[in-house]
Amino acid sequence: MQIYPNNPLIRRSDKVGEVSLINGKATVEFATGNGDSFSLAFKEQRLGLYLEPGTVKVNIPDRVLKDAGVSGSKSTQQMGQWFADWKKMPIYEITSKAQDKWLEATTDALKAVAKEEYDPIKAIYDQERMSFNTKWIISNPDADVTSEVLKSCKGYMPDDQLAAWYEGLNERAKGNLAGRYIKYNIDSLFVNGTAPAFTQADTDGHLVKLADFRGKYVLLDFWASWCLPRRAENPYLLKLYNRFKDRNFTILGVSLDSERKPWLEAIKKDQVFWTQVSELNGFDNSLITKYAIKSVPANVLIAPDGKIIAKNIALWSLMEILERLDK
Repeated sequence: MQIYPNNPLIRRSDKVGEVSLINGKATVEFATGNGDSFSLAFKEQRLGLYLEPGTVKVNIPDRVLKDAGVSGSKSTQQMGQWFADWKKMPIYEITSKAQDKWLEATTDALKAVAKEEYDPIKAIYDQERMSFNTKWIISNPDADVTSEVLKSCKGYMPDDQLAAWYEGLNERAKGNLAGRYIKYNIDSLFVNGTAPAFTQADTDGHLVKLADFRGKYVLLDFWASWCLPRRAENPYLLKLYNRFKDRNFTILGVSLDSERKPWLEAIKKDQVFWTQVSELNGFDNSLITKYAIKSVPANVLIAPDGKIIAKNIALWSLMEILERLDK
């Protein structure tokens, strides 16, 4: 069995412990904050744990992790209570049924109908969960896992609201993995935050730093050769680049390709010859975590001083922003 921290700041966390059962028992020691999230892995099974310093016992009958009992962890109990309370909400069951109907549809036509029914229900689910989470945080101000609950609201509430809720968390919650992740987003990924520094290789293998572009407006553009919807925008992005490239603006492309050949071929075919970098390791690219990228296309507009101006901007909106900044 292995134990991994669920660190949202790292794409793939190294295990902090590995145990072999001897006469059905094993002991392992590792460091944790208050309310840190971990996964206990055994073969294809996973068990989520929320831990704080102390002694925790995990009883796994017949080595079936889903049947495990956890004692001695206040944080695991808190998250268990949160989940139990959330499951009682009517929207939880309604959404589960709609999702099952969609996933179990046997034809493309039935899937399309089920997906059309599911999407508006999921939108209501997201809003109700955010409301439920904030009420839960208010009702449980001393819980170490309030930061974990708040983290799940990211992307569903405005950045300034998330920052305000973060300020109200207790100090233990602010200091655990989820709390530090929220603070990282506030300081480095929200508008007016300082864009995280990085260095990656360009198409010739030369190392390029984000800092090399200080003094210019930079569109950090996340894409991939296989992302055809994103590549369909390249003719328009090229026009925008040519319009503003002599007006203190440039583009820095970050490819999530895994292979060099299709990456270079896409650059040549689409004529996107601004600086292009990649680690050529797909979604294991270090910037996926550093910039909290969930999918492509994605972009970040960075000011000459390195501060973030906007994120995930449509091209027409980017044109308007650049026109205003150029005046």
